[in-house]
Amino acid sequence: MSYAVRLGGVDVTAQLDRESAEVELQAGGRMGLFRFSLRGESAIDGSAPLVVRERAEVVLDAGPDGWLFGGQLAHVTASLDGGAVVYACLAQSFDCILDQRVIEAGAQSGPRSDWDDVAFIGGFAADLGLGADAYVETLAASVPDLDYSGRTLRSALDLLATTIGGAAYWVDPGKELHWTDPAKAQRVANATIAGGATSWTLDGSAAIGADSGPGGTGDAALVTTGTGAGRHETTQTATGISAGRRYLLAADLWNSVAGAATLRIDWQRSSGASQRIDVLGGDLAAGAWARRSAVLTAPSLTTKAVLRLGGADGFSGTVRHDNLALVREDAAFGLSTTPDGVATVAPSGWRRASDAAAPINRLLVRGDGISGWREHPGSIAAYGGQRFEAVLDDARVTDAAGIDSRARWVFDRHALPTRSGRYRTARPGLRPGTWQIVEVEPLGLRSAEWVATVRITFAGAGVLMTEVEYGAPEDDLAAAVVALARSAVGGTVDVPA
Repeated sequence: MSYAVRLGGVDVTAQLDRESAEVELQAGGRMGLFRFSLRGESAIDGSAPLVVRERAEVVLDAGPDGWLFGGQLAHVTASLDGGAVVYACLAQSFDCILDQRVIEAGAQSGPRSDWDDVAFIGGFAADLGLGADAYVETLAASVPDLDYSGRTLRSALDLLATTIGGAAYWVDPGKELHWTDPAKAQRVANATIAGGATSWTLDGSAAIGADSGPGGTGDAALVTTGTGAGRHETTQTATGISAGRRYLLAADLWNSVAGAATLRIDWQRSSGASQRIDVLGGDLAAGAWARRSAVLTAPSLTTKAVLRLGGADGFSGTVRHDNLALVREDAAFGLSTTPDGVATVAPSGWRRASDAAAPINRLLVRGDGISGWREHPGSIAAYGGQRFEAVLDDARVTDAAGIDSRARWVFDRHALPTRSGRYRTARPGLRPGTWQIVEVEPLGLRSAEWVATVRITFAGAGVLMTEVEYGAPEDDLAAAVVALARSAVGGTVDVPA
């Protein structure tokens, strides 16, 4: 693989000190950084002198793999090494553009979507080359009146994201603004069967069963009773399916009769015509919960998928389903201990850890003349109904919104066990904030990992290595996506006094 580093449009790859160079990209709206040193020897060999200016544009171009970094030079330290001049440089990713413009008059009102407001906000940096229409998704068809006056572009986007219930945004190396749904990777609504039959269509023999999920007391599951005639199923239609993309499908299953419980996924065209049906389960022993998973590629022309929870045709008895996941892989590739070299690659130095040292899922917030409890239902379900309580005293809290804000901050960090790990690969192209499917056959592991940090190092001439750090709260993927994207939602519920 070849690469080139350009500074102000000039190729400076030959002057790059590869040992000092590192790109660090982080999810959650954090600025990407490129640290590197250039060595100018014009006084020695008569070559053209290096021109290193603050705010000059810096690009790491990996040829066919595209631009891995684009940004502006923020800090330069010049030093002498004999007759050579050494420039230690720090560049910020083009996300910095969002901090370089202030909206003086920004009141927006009337019928419009969030797309309209993103385009309006991004337009204030059009003179800096920011594009704000190519990669912007409409997440809210209608937004209330908002005033962005006196805010930077980043602050304005934060206000809009909070207003519509969460959004992820970033500026790519080509100066294009991206605006997207942080939870779109998870296609199952109400995956942990919390709060009733929301999003699920129950047939005559299906119901939400309290105290019957794999977590035990306080957990719930979808329960279907078979009467031996026909098919008994609970269904949900997942929209926004991308043909040709890989998906992780997983669920906890239980049956009273061995081999009865199944999870079927019917990949369909927009017309409802079935493209293919895949089946999980059908092999469980009676009376014990077991998790089943598969990595599936959506067939061509697929736009939606119907999840069908139930039993084998004509079964008699009871089946239960819980903790479902249908996760779209939006990373450039997945990991596998049996890689195919195209959709999956083999990781080097892969490791994974899970931490539940200080769980908190029920919090009492005490403020100035106000107090209240908040709970995280996904965490309570993940811990089998156990509640881990804590108290937070903060005199700055004066209303219910303040209680919500403090609870979200705590739950984002402590509500769910966190898994984390890292690996290295020579395959470039990963972006933080994406989901990557991992298959580790020796451990029987199939999971979706949230890419948190990507570090690119220069291993030699024409060789780049990528070190990836990943992590996500366990068990409740829907909550994980929201929490890790630092959404305004947070997954909390108010507990009446």
